[in-house]
Parts: sequence; C-alpha cells; structure tokens
Amino acid sequence: MLRPRFEAFALVAALLAPPPVAGQASSFPRDYFDSVVVEQTARGGLDYVAAYRAAAHRSSKGLATLFRATLLTDGVGGEQHSAILWRELQQWGDSAFASVLRAQPDTIRVRVRCDLDFAACMDWARHYPLTARLAALNPSCVCN
Repeated sequence: MLRPRFEAFALVAALLAPPPVAGQASSFPRDYFDSVVVEQTARGGLDYVAAYRAAAHRSSKGLATLFRATLLTDGVGGEQHSAILWRELQQWGDSAFASVLRAQPDTIRVRVRCDLDFAACMDWARHYPLTARLAALNPSCVCN
C-alpha cells in the first residue's frame, strides 16, 4: 500500500516542479522514475534521453520521438512519461505542441491525449484547445 502512495507523491512532485530549461536537460535522467522510462523505451528502440534533450531545445523531431515513446511506457514509466509530456505541452505552448502532434498517427495522438488527461488532473483542454482537439476525450484516461 505504501508503494502506490509513494508513486502518486512522486507524480505530484514532478507535476509541480518547474519545467526544465535547456541547461537542466543535460541532467536527465534525474532519478529512478526517469530511469524506468529510459529503460522501457530503449527496449522499443528509442533513445529517450536524446529525445528529451532535443525536445527541451524545441526540436520537433525530439518532441515527435517523445510522442512515439508513449506507446512503449507502462506503470511507473508511463506515469513519469505522462508528467514529462505535460511539462512539454506547457513549455512548447498549445500551437507548437499541437503542430508536432498533428503529424503523428491517430494511435499516438490518442495515447498522448490520454497521458495528458492523466498527468494534468484538471480540465487542461480549455487552456490547450488545439492539442485537445487532436484526439477525443477517453473517460478511462483520468488522473487518480
């Protein structure tokens, strides 16, 4: 019972942390939770660290790779990746984030929307309507 509480606490802490700036991207992965994401996506052939750093420097290719990583994460890795996507949306802004997401297949857009719904724990769609419109709301994808 203690483990889910700790994971929930870690997710909340990640959501409340200030978004990374270009200089902080070099220190990724920062903790165990980041390492889980890196390991899960490496098994799927993605270099998450490179994608994370590139996205932090506003590289569309890096952000697109983070979107593809959504299909490879689960459990703690999925929760951490959701928090990272939420921070990227805030950092990139609605228009730029949506522009990169729009080019992704439906499967990825749906999973990214689900991850954002999970991580935000609020009605984020009002603030980021261009991104929200790219995939329908799934009632199963809510924060817990």
